[in-house]
Amino acid sequence: MKLFHKIAFVFIFAATCAGAQDTAPINAWPEVDRVDVRNLTAPIVERLTDEARARLALRKARETAAEIEALEAVQAQALIPEVDADFDPDVAPHAREYRTACASGNAKACIELAQLYRQGGFVWIDRDLGDTMLRLWCRRGELSACTSDVNFDDYAPIIPILTKGCIEKSAKACQRLSSIYSLGVNGVERDTALAAAMDDLARRYAEVACAKGHGDSCYLQFFSLNHWKKQSKETEARLTQILEAGCAAANSSSCEILASRYLGTRVPAKDVAKSNRLYDKACALGSYRACVKRNAPMPPNAAGILCAADGSVADCQSAMPLPHEYVAADWDEAQRLKARHRSGRSVFEAVLEPEYFLFHPQDHGHIRRSARVCAMGKNLACRDLADAYASLAGRGLEWASWDGIMDRQTQREIFEHLCNAADPVGCWKYGYALYSDQHDSGVLAPPYVEVFQLACNMGQGNSCAKLAFHYELRHSRSDKVLEAEMQVKYARHACDLDNHDGCSNLAGYLSRDPLLYGPANLRACLEGEPNGCWILAQEYDRGRDSFRKDRSLAKMLRETGDALAEQYHSKN
Repeated sequence: MKLFHKIAFVFIFAATCAGAQDTAPINAWPEVDRVDVRNLTAPIVERLTDEARARLALRKARETAAEIEALEAVQAQALIPEVDADFDPDVAPHAREYRTACASGNAKACIELAQLYRQGGFVWIDRDLGDTMLRLWCRRGELSACTSDVNFDDYAPIIPILTKGCIEKSAKACQRLSSIYSLGVNGVERDTALAAAMDDLARRYAEVACAKGHGDSCYLQFFSLNHWKKQSKETEARLTQILEAGCAAANSSSCEILASRYLGTRVPAKDVAKSNRLYDKACALGSYRACVKRNAPMPPNAAGILCAADGSVADCQSAMPLPHEYVAADWDEAQRLKARHRSGRSVFEAVLEPEYFLFHPQDHGHIRRSARVCAMGKNLACRDLADAYASLAGRGLEWASWDGIMDRQTQREIFEHLCNAADPVGCWKYGYALYSDQHDSGVLAPPYVEVFQLACNMGQGNSCAKLAFHYELRHSRSDKVLEAEMQVKYARHACDLDNHDGCSNLAGYLSRDPLLYGPANLRACLEGEPNGCWILAQEYDRGRDSFRKDRSLAKMLRETGDALAEQYHSKN
């Protein structure tokens, strides 16, 4: 691993500078290491627990801030002057107005810009960018972003925003809550009773708004009442009335569904002429399905909608400005084009000129943005580009498998380049790429260990935690004290760097030395990992390994572990 020797010097120098500035890791807690774990008392546990509660609250605040900061970093990629080239020339001036207003903090402009990137038509489709911008503005409290159809890794943080909107009689907010609770998705437990209550509120609020002339609310009211099967004449008449109100208020979906009803048996009398007029109106309002029915010219947003719906290469290309980029016709051509494109230069240099031919057109905007911003020296975009080769390359193309070609070699080489350029996260990702291939090879010192050490020395907590896990596996196979000490060393450093996996890895019988496993479990306990508290409680129950026997303190430790774990994992 000679290529890392130069970097090691950089890290030693950086560490020396950090020491000179006397800056401790953000989550360091040296006081805990000085506590005699074998002779804890109730007052000491109470004091440490109070400190732990305050520290856990700060950690959760840091996690939230980091999540929002990451979203902001991606949105910033849409606010640079270079993005004007992504828009149709006729639309670019208007897009520039959105961009300028968004950069100044105008939420409505940012949300409009996000929807443009998601829909295409006048801009290179970049659904990832649009979705990220909507997630950001939802987290900032903008209800219209939260009620969009964007998905979240964790829905818990947006529940208060939607609840506030529902209380303020937003039918869309209530409907989104109903959907979340009925499914029980990502951080929110399923609650069918609450889902039904939210659905009822959505229907009632939509009815009120529909009566005031809000077309979208009429459609929402229809959607909540309609069971998509024939119902009583009274109910069918009511549904038709709701759709008529929605269509009169310029809701294209209401006009389109109403038109279909006049061709069937859900209205008193079939009326083809009226159906055609309604389809014409729906088409004029932007419904591409209605335009297809009437063989009329498609609305400007149709190609983007079709691209999202069926993902064909032709539809997605037509949803973006000219000229369209070429897409490889088969696997062999893709490999020939890639070899020609990369000839005579490094992989990193080559991918900065986007290799569109490897990607479905619906991902071209994403690749274009990542390559552009990476070339500007932004490592976040470079890492995003690397991940795109593993997750997006070939996906959706007939000649690739269902989940794409998973070009992990290109991904790894980009990460290696970033690691050589002293990017901590790039080193972590490069190490993890090596780890994925080698972690069960039986080699005592596989290459990923050195890479993780470099990243850990840079302050990358994930790498320190992964090293702790590596030494934990080594210890389980050899039962050597050194491995246990190394596990604790790296787990504690990861924990100091605010990495919860590292804190959790401190819990357990890491060795039979109470001076090693005792302080480690106390730290894990106070960081919200209940196993640490339970192990200490067990020692005080038994009074072994120089722990005094104190069942009252053991009970207190168990209760402390449960309380701190509940606080850490709470979504509030």
